[in-house]
Amino acid sequence: ALGLLALPREVGPHPQDGKPIEAGIGRYGPYLRHGGIYARLEDPRDALSIGLNHAVTIIAEKGKSRRGASSALREFGAHPEDGKPVRLYDGRYGPYVKHGRVNATLPRDMDVDSLTLDDAVALIAAKSARRKTPAKPSRRKGAANSSRRKSAAKKTSGEAKPKRTAKLRGRATASAD
Repeated sequence: ALGLLALPREVGPHPQDGKPIEAGIGRYGPYLRHGGIYARLEDPRDALSIGLNHAVTIIAEKGKSRRGASSALREFGAHPEDGKPVRLYDGRYGPYVKHGRVNATLPRDMDVDSLTLDDAVALIAAKSARRKTPAKPSRRKGAANSSRRKSAAKKTSGEAKPKRTAKLRGRATASAD
């Protein structure tokens, strides 16, 4: 019980950068934390007994499989139009080519090993042509609607509207008698 109260505990400094590795039990179970990397532990007792060597290997495995830390599989070179690099990545939904902010997915029948810069540029051009252009600003409908309301109010203003309050007052006095 005293060990659980002492959590999160410092396992030790990481050998490469000296930042502390902490072990604890959180909302989703036992974990290791090193900087911004969180690695899940299988057994809750591991948070109390894990050693530095084992913690470093778990953190290293988790660091390799991080989703945000993707590196390019291959770089084709500079794009002919603007000189920015064209790169090949392996993503969640398969391989894709990236140029600036444009990501073009490779077709399933295309071989990744035989892909050239010209093929990649053609895929990027096709993807950027399919991108939606920004919509034109819409007209202000508020002004048109308010003028319609004013004209409708002018038409009905000459007619007398029945008052509901008079009917309600009459009922109230009738029930009070």
